[in-house]
Amino acid sequence: MKSKGILSLLFSFGLLICTANAGIQISVVGDGAGYDILGTGAETHESTAYRSTGIPKNFDTDNDNIYGSAGLFMFGDGGAEINKQPFSMHTKVGASWASFFPADDLRGVAQSSLQGPMDDPAPAINAVVRDWGSVGTAVTTFGDCIGAWRKILTFKVSSDAPRKFRIGLVSGTQNQEDGRWDPAGLRITADGGKTYATVTKLENNGNGNPNWVFFDVDLNGATSGTFTIEGAQRYDMKEMGKINSYYTTGVSLTGVTFDPLGEARSLGLITALVWPGIPNIDAGRG
Repeated sequence: MKSKGILSLLFSFGLLICTANAGIQISVVGDGAGYDILGTGAETHESTAYRSTGIPKNFDTDNDNIYGSAGLFMFGDGGAEINKQPFSMHTKVGASWASFFPADDLRGVAQSSLQGPMDDPAPAINAVVRDWGSVGTAVTTFGDCIGAWRKILTFKVSSDAPRKFRIGLVSGTQNQEDGRWDPAGLRITADGGKTYATVTKLENNGNGNPNWVFFDVDLNGATSGTFTIEGAQRYDMKEMGKINSYYTTGVSLTGVTFDPLGEARSLGLITALVWPGIPNIDAGRG
């Protein structure tokens, strides 16, 4: 009885340690010096054929050769070309444990056949998945200066989410040669901005091809979490005005994919007694 009591006490103490020190961790996948996958426009490239299993994927986590195994969220519906649409114009597949909301700076959604190409997010997974008829993007209001961070999309994950998962962010599909909507940086924040991971110095592809960066998330004992995706503005509005008085600038995002990292959610005695790890050096907590 005494040993059981001690074990019970240790178990309770371990849970308290895990709960008191749990903090979501986010880390950048890759070198963070530019887009990890820069779109080429080829239908057989992993940036465009992201759901086609016949194309190898360099950042796949579960060896199924697709991005978005656990779900995805894409702006647009693949239909007619249209501009200035509300946030409700989006396509979500899977990821029932995630809910999506417009972030503070989101301005509207547009879609065009000049953007992409990209696999259609809705059909069944196959060796070759047909292209989307038109690719959508959400754009933000413009900031005051170059590098201004604009909040695009917020999502919340519930207790049903995988304990660890990889997020793919797709952008760069706006098809503007000057890249005025193409983010110069991307970051994901959690815990109200106290936890974050950032990629900067992103290249301007300028041809409507999808570009990808990836982040790994560890809920680290948290049962849920709220995340916000932000982009850094590439140009200053005054500079854009000098090029063309009709030009505006901001940040755009095409969509988000989720892939599992294979970590079980169950919490046993040994797990509970492990002190949470130090956040990855690419991530910030402050």
